[in-house]
Amino acid sequence: MASKFEEPEWELAKNKRKSLRNAVTIKADLLISSGPRFKVSVNDLSRTGFRIETGNYIPVGSKVYLSMPGMQSLQARVAWQDIVYYGCEFTNPLHESIFEHIAKQHPTLVS
Repeated sequence: MASKFEEPEWELAKNKRKSLRNAVTIKADLLISSGPRFKVSVNDLSRTGFRIETGNYIPVGSKVYLSMPGMQSLQARVAWQDIVYYGCEFTNPLHESIFEHIAKQHPTLVS
């Protein structure tokens, strides 16, 4: 857990990313390979991974399957966790056109 003087894990991870992330707002299902399925909010997405927010605990290193509306499940691995945020890396990076389609269909809601 980050103290008020430390950057959250997901902020530190920005500098280590393999590809650019786009902010999105996607309500999705997440299945843990050895456990339950539950609802998550995908907050950002790249060709190589995504960040979710959930109140459910997921062990780092877990194999998970992300199901977004209108798409097949995508396999990933939980790379890090910071309170309610989880960073996941896709087993197979998304094709550029699929990534762009998802990002355009699910932009972040601005208030």
